[in-house]
This record gives sequence, C-alpha cells and structure tokens, in this order.
Amino acid sequence: MVHYKLHYFNFGARAEFIRQIFAQVDVEYEDFRIPVGDQWQQWRQLKSNYPNGQVPVLEVDGKVLAQTYAIGRFLAKQFGLAGKDDWEAAQADMHIYDLEDLWQKIHSVIIALIQGEGDKDEELAKVKPTVLEPFLVMYEQYLKDNGGQYFVGKELTWADIAIADFIDRLTWIDAHILDGHSSLKEFVHRIHNLPNIKKHNEARPKMVF
Repeated sequence: MVHYKLHYFNFGARAEFIRQIFAQVDVEYEDFRIPVGDQWQQWRQLKSNYPNGQVPVLEVDGKVLAQTYAIGRFLAKQFGLAGKDDWEAAQADMHIYDLEDLWQKIHSVIIALIQGEGDKDEELAKVKPTVLEPFLVMYEQYLKDNGGQYFVGKELTWADIAIADFIDRLTWIDAHILDGHSSLKEFVHRIHNLPNIKKHNEARPKMVF
C-alpha cells in the first residue's frame, strides 16, 4: 500500500484541494501540518528540508514531490480525476493555471489575512473590481458553456475540486463575493456536498484561510 504524506501549514490556501482529492477518492494519507505560531519559528527550522524551501510537498513512499499543481496533477492521474482524454486533461490544466494567475494577483490580500502584513480590506478593495469580479464572470461563463455541472467534460475532475475550494475560500475573505454569481455558488455547494468532501470539510481543523 502506497504511503502518502502531505506537508503544509494549518491553512487551506494552496493545499486544501489536495486534501479534498484524497478525501474524494477515500485514500488515506498523513496530513502533516506545520505549526505557524511563535512567529513561524518551526517553519524557519524546516524550510531547508523542502525543495526550493516551499510547501506543499507530497511524499510518496519516501519520494518527494514539490509544487502545488504538480502534486494535484499527479494525484488526479493516479485516481482517475484528470479527465477522460488528453483534451480534457489540457482543459483542466487551463483552469488550474488560471487559478495560479489569480493567486499571484491577490497575494497581498492573502498575506494581509494570514500574516497581518497590511490591511486586508484595503488590499481587497484594490483587486475586487479589477481582478476578482472579472474572474467570477469569466468562470460563470465557462461553467455555463460546459453544461453547468462541471468545468471539464461530464464528470468530476481535479479542476472542479480546486475551483470549488478556491471560490469557497474567497468567501472567507469577503462573505458577499458571490452575490450575483448564483451559478458559482450552486457549483461550490454541489461539489462540497459530495459525501466524502463534505465529511472532510466538516472534520478539518479550524483555519484562517
């Protein structure tokens, strides 16, 4: 039996959709959460142990894989969530790279929320109309164009899990962010009510983001 160990902080952020992939396919893994108290002291001690000094990192029988989406794509292929063919796999990747672009554009908001560097509301006000709203409009259209149930094909892929988690996490920043985006709200609700993901979300530790 393969032993998986996921290394990340006690945040959702870049690793929660990976945890949800494991939950959805009902595969056991070790969820190692690096404490972030005491001014991140333990992270400073552990950082040099990880490739590029970054997490998330996934251990697979002792072998180490870094980079969020490399991990997600690997698991998606292992567990049948990558799409039914190369075209669907490429579409899933397209959506994943859109998420990464958005991560970079709202980085200041997340740092303000997690580490208290800057004013979260001020940073949010800068990016909500120019970055977040256009993203939500675009993704509502993507969902509609694909039939309204999934973002890729006719079955669940890792892109759906990642998108649902990311959009849900935006509501942690702004409770009203999905006002006027009912189809995305329904999509998140549907994905997060898949029995295994729902069970995971209800049992997970409390997190800031």
